[in-house]
Amino acid sequence: MPEERGEKRDRPTRTEHFLKPRPRSTPCVGICSTSHGDYVCRGCKRFFNEIRDWQNFAPDQREMVFSRLAQLKRDSILALVGIASEERLRSKTDEFVGVDCDDLALRIYEALARCEGDYARWGLQPPESLDGGQDPLNVLKHIEDFYYETSRGAFEQFYKIRAN
Repeated sequence: MPEERGEKRDRPTRTEHFLKPRPRSTPCVGICSTSHGDYVCRGCKRFFNEIRDWQNFAPDQREMVFSRLAQLKRDSILALVGIASEERLRSKTDEFVGVDCDDLALRIYEALARCEGDYARWGLQPPESLDGGQDPLNVLKHIEDFYYETSRGAFEQFYKIRAN
């Protein structure tokens, strides 16, 4: 093993892994709903044709899908959770994402996973009007739901048909 010989293995940064999973060959998370007739997968948020044709996609086509999914996830996080203090958010999340990380969505996501409901201590504004309250796990669920709905909207806009 390279690490046993004192060498460092190339590892993706936390940002790449979270919002742009480069080390994986597919965005699939193993919860596919397109086999049940959905046009947009509830697991990975890809369109049915992207899942169907993934193995035939060229690397640049795959990168476009990864990029779209990462941006939709960022947008979903930023739409639901505000930042009260960017300085505090950065200082509390530096050890998890690295000091060079400028991705505020990633920082918010990491803070949600650790804040235990103490939003102010992590530099976050608690979400105001989410069903189920401000429990961070509930907020993460709402982010996933919003992310799915946003991906569904992108599908409907692109294909001009209503997604089921």
